[in-house]
Amino acid sequence: TGHAARAAIVGWAERRPPAYTTKHQVAVPVAPVRSERAELPEGTPALRTQDVVVRFGGIHAVSGVSLTVGDGEIVGLIGTNGAGKSTLMNAVGGYVPSKGRVELLGRSIDGLSASRRARLGLVRTFQA
Repeated sequence: TGHAARAAIVGWAERRPPAYTTKHQVAVPVAPVRSERAELPEGTPALRTQDVVVRFGGIHAVSGVSLTVGDGEIVGLIGTNGAGKSTLMNAVGGYVPSKGRVELLGRSIDGLSASRRARLGLVRTFQA
């Protein structure tokens, strides 16, 4: 089944030795991050955006996006190429200037840098 195949692949990946190194790259094992944060008050989302807008000159890349992600919820963001998915995530992460409101764990993170947002627990990965 699909679950058995996934379990076999994950098991193999966990057992394999660290990646090779060259003079230009070094493999560094990374331990999983465990969050020891307090429970959120009932009804407080883990992440909330309100009317997020990103403009590049006259281009409206993101226009008034509001979303709510509950504690422990997994949300997929889908859309066509050029719809603004990555730009929205860049705005939430603090990588591009934006207008609107972004809250993390009930706290406004508007105006904070990407590194400060990461220290508060907001991180992202990039597709490869």
